[in-house]
Amino acid sequence: VHVKDYTIRTVNGKRIGFVGALTDALGSVATPQITEDADLSERAVDALNRVAGELKRSGKVDAVVALLHADASAATGLGRDVDLAYTGHTHAVKQGVADGGAPIYEAGSFGQNMAVQDLIITGHGRHAKVQVADANLGNGTEATAVPGVLNVEGLDAHPRQAAWMSAGVVSNGSVARSRQLYTKANDYAASAGNAVIGTLAPGTNFDKRTSVGHEGSVGMLVADANRESIMRNVYAGTRLPVVGFSNNGSLRTKQLDMDEDGKVTIREVDSLMALQFHAAHETLTGLGLKAVLAQQFHRNDDGELEHRWLGISSNVRYRYVQCGDGGATCTLGDSDGNGNQHTGVKATVGIVDLTIDGRPIADDDLVIIASNSYLLQGGDNYSALLFCFH
Repeated sequence: VHVKDYTIRTVNGKRIGFVGALTDALGSVATPQITEDADLSERAVDALNRVAGELKRSGKVDAVVALLHADASAATGLGRDVDLAYTGHTHAVKQGVADGGAPIYEAGSFGQNMAVQDLIITGHGRHAKVQVADANLGNGTEATAVPGVLNVEGLDAHPRQAAWMSAGVVSNGSVARSRQLYTKANDYAASAGNAVIGTLAPGTNFDKRTSVGHEGSVGMLVADANRESIMRNVYAGTRLPVVGFSNNGSLRTKQLDMDEDGKVTIREVDSLMALQFHAAHETLTGLGLKAVLAQQFHRNDDGELEHRWLGISSNVRYRYVQCGDGGATCTLGDSDGNGNQHTGVKATVGIVDLTIDGRPIADDDLVIIASNSYLLQGGDNYSALLFCFH
């Protein structure tokens, strides 16, 4: 599949080139199978500058808008051939200015906010001059703390002036039909989604808070569910231990019981698991499992130890020690089955006292890992899961 570098839209007689790029971290947020044929060598901001320059020099466009799926800070290197930049990925509400002078906007997530700007263009092609002005829709939208970004929640109170009607399509029948489809789908979702499928004990709520001793209880819950799924449907034996994992990025809400009423609904579960991953499994040695656990830790630029907790099933216990302490190794890997240790995974910490279901795990023991296919393919930079399969 070939993905176009840009598309050109004519708006009120002016040709606007929209140039898109993905995050430079694509290799760590997408599975290796998805990106194996992609050339990720060029930085996103360099690619945007290259294509924007080609469009401007050719005279094909009067203005260029960059669409970058990355945090707003990643767009600061955009040059003078870009007139406006919209960013995303980190769910933040931000505004900034690129090196070339283009304003940069990031408008949150889930359709709750919207950046709305006017391009004021004089001239054509290579001789065009572009100014950017924040737009006031005048339709009941509220300004956020970030100039140029509006809060568009609650617009049903202004149905005739909804934000998506601001582009001159008020009389277009497709807008009304889209609205009808949305209303019908939303009504059905509300009815089906409110079905209660479980309850929580008083004071209990599974959330994503992560700290030492509290590694995200909802992550552990999903990891336990992955483990249970594999034990029910794939491996019901007892000879090999089964461990469940979940990754923080696959859990799309902050907690399971969003309204904290003690009832768990289909909507809440579906919102949490919006990426619709299915449980998959692979087999690691004990040493490979240690390598995965060790990849939760890294050192920041100041040399301080930082954590990015996995959701780990409740039947796993371990300790970590910084490299050099307690005789722990800093190079971890997996065995090829012939007693030869592959030591390709560098670790900041060592994993010691690893037990599963209360049983100590030796480096050459086999362990079944239950998780989603994204994580099992080395997603979120857990390369040990990709390289250490038995």
